[in-house]
Amino acid sequence: MGKPPQDITMVQLVSIEITYDEDFHPYDFEITEEVADAVNTYLALCNKNPEKAAKELPDIIARMPQVPQLRNHLFVALRRLGRHDEAFAANDQALKDHPDYVYAILNKAGQHLEKDELDEVEKALGGMPLIITRTFPKRKVFYIGEVFSYYGVLVRFWVSKGDFEAAESFYQVLEELDPEHPLLPELRKLITISSLKDGFGMLMEKVEESKQRRLGRKNARSRRDPS
Repeated sequence: MGKPPQDITMVQLVSIEITYDEDFHPYDFEITEEVADAVNTYLALCNKNPEKAAKELPDIIARMPQVPQLRNHLFVALRRLGRHDEAFAANDQALKDHPDYVYAILNKAGQHLEKDELDEVEKALGGMPLIITRTFPKRKVFYIGEVFSYYGVLVRFWVSKGDFEAAESFYQVLEELDPEHPLLPELRKLITISSLKDGFGMLMEKVEESKQRRLGRKNARSRRDPS
């Protein structure tokens, strides 16, 4: 797989607007005081006490089915508890109820990445070329956290493909957007270690090929001179 054209990432950036406004609201439901309180409360709880969050969130979601963020909080809580099958089942329901929800789509892509199902990752993101406006055609404005999550998946995808140049190009986009973002060290480590492993694997393959060639020449000489 070759590196995508250099202008793909540029096209993605100029065709969308990125906001750093934490109050950005791209959804069509009203943010009441009750909704805002639930979203903020369970955002904190799914990290601090995921067991309690996982227990309480289904009832909260039933009361506020229009709020997709609560589905993602449940997904995070279940993942933190190691209940991965339940987490992905909850995310599948989120996708069914909110098919355009950014994090539900990215969670699904991540599920396939974990299983190295790269063709399914492409399908989950809307097919090649993997461009943010192709994955989310109804959106023109994205919160910076959504952009980082999307490009983070692309970095992991291209690493899994063994195309480290492509992974690096998308990493550079993120670094330019926010050089202090906490996701960057994780992605940098992933690219570096994976490329080293890949390089070592290729080296070992060449060593084995050289060994087999030498063995073949030795066997050929033995056949010519049986004494």
